[in-house]
Amino acid sequence: MRPLRLAGLVLTGLGLFSMAVGIVGVLTEEDDAPLDAAATSETTTSVAAEVTTTSAAPSTTTTEAPETPQEFYALWNEAAAGDDVDTLIARLHPGVLEFYGEEQCRGHVGRFAASIRIEFVSVGEPKDYDYGSERENRPYVVEDALPVDVVVHRGDDGGTEQVAHLARVDGQLRWFTDCGDVLDG
Repeated sequence: MRPLRLAGLVLTGLGLFSMAVGIVGVLTEEDDAPLDAAATSETTTSVAAEVTTTSAAPSTTTTEAPETPQEFYALWNEAAAGDDVDTLIARLHPGVLEFYGEEQCRGHVGRFAASIRIEFVSVGEPKDYDYGSERENRPYVVEDALPVDVVVHRGDDGGTEQVAHLARVDGQLRWFTDCGDVLDG
């Protein structure tokens, strides 16, 4: 056999071996956190990258844990206290912006955010949330939304218990609010 052909066969064999090791590693990896669509696509991308590699060195894949409601509300409170309306708008659910438009939501959030703090209490199981029917009978169902029990504090009051909803979009939790008048459409 020619040396180049032999080298090609050896490299192909090493590549197939690396691919098998990577696939077995992914299949046996334990993760108690539920996978959302974004996490699944990230994992698929990582596996595809491992499959096409020809390196004999084992590769490692790290997957960040999904953002928790507690983490989301810590970020929300920090942005609100700092009057960071851009961050709060960026974390609104796209359905909110579809209903009210960014300009109206920016004004609404800018008027109230700095005056409140949201205290996380507990989170329920994911379920469908019909955000739209609460607004002008325009159904807008968000699948796998998280019902979150919170206490909304305004100034020094004792707070008001409420059920808020969060939903994952592109791997991040997004929030819902009523920004005012629903846009035509």
